[in-house]
Amino acid sequence: MISCVSLCLAATPAPVHDPVLDYSPMDEEKVKKWLHDLNNRVGMILANAELLQLEQLSAKAQERRKVIEEKSLEIRQIVRDFGDHLLS
Repeated sequence: MISCVSLCLAATPAPVHDPVLDYSPMDEEKVKKWLHDLNNRVGMILANAELLQLEQLSAKAQERRKVIEEKSLEIRQIVRDFGDHLLS
């Protein structure tokens, strides 16, 4: 015979591990490194978009280059906002 306790325990889902919720001050150096690395990659995208300004591009390609530059700047700001939020 199965007891009520056994049924309740069997029906209870196992806890889900969420690394985001496990953030602790000890992880601050890792977070700083990740944000730095991400910012560097965004900087490379931005630099290449800016270099494309020197090329003879069609009007459509120039519009695309501008969008890449604008969105890279937006991503850079999001990275800064994450850093400010997580590290303040």
